[in-house]
Amino acid sequence: MMTLLSSVERVAGLLTLFMMLLPKLAHAEGDFCATGFIMDQYCIDEERMIDNGRLTLVEPEEHSIHCLVDVGRCVESPFEILAEPKNADGEYTRVAELDEDGKEKAIMLARSVGSCSTCTGDGDQRKGFRATVKGTLDPTTTLAEVPRVLVTEVLPDTVPCPDAPTVAPGTTSAPTAASDANKLSQVVSVSLAFMLVGAFVQSL
Repeated sequence: MMTLLSSVERVAGLLTLFMMLLPKLAHAEGDFCATGFIMDQYCIDEERMIDNGRLTLVEPEEHSIHCLVDVGRCVESPFEILAEPKNADGEYTRVAELDEDGKEKAIMLARSVGSCSTCTGDGDQRKGFRATVKGTLDPTTTLAEVPRVLVTEVLPDTVPCPDAPTVAPGTTSAPTAASDANKLSQVVSVSLAFMLVGAFVQSL
């Protein structure tokens, strides 16, 4: 019985240590670069864009820059970057949430290229704002459904991610650190479970 308890304690200790280190492991490979549509969380949560009533994650190209940066409920909510659907009939994927600095950078870029009430440049783009976002994944959110990015740059979508091929509008290159961390967590959890079962069998 003491052998079993000792084994359980060791496995529990290993699991605790792993869960503490996992965000750091994910962050170590968490360099982020993605190109895609920038969308406010208000329209995402509402499921339909308030400027045209269309489904937010189905037709983000129809989202107006006016809605994104002029409308209070939208511009005051967090911004996210969306990835291309995996199939023709699917929804766009919520890749990551921009931190506050990244959001401000996205607003500045949108206002410089767009046509809206608060736009500052000579741009004439009215909808479908896209950008290339660079930064690192926030290590405290790598296991979240929508991880946060600590943004360093928000660039026009014509600027490709490093080492990535030039892609046509509507496509997205996205990081894999968060998904890799989830897979690693599952593998290690299963391995620890087998260790616990083995310890129990040996104690019989």
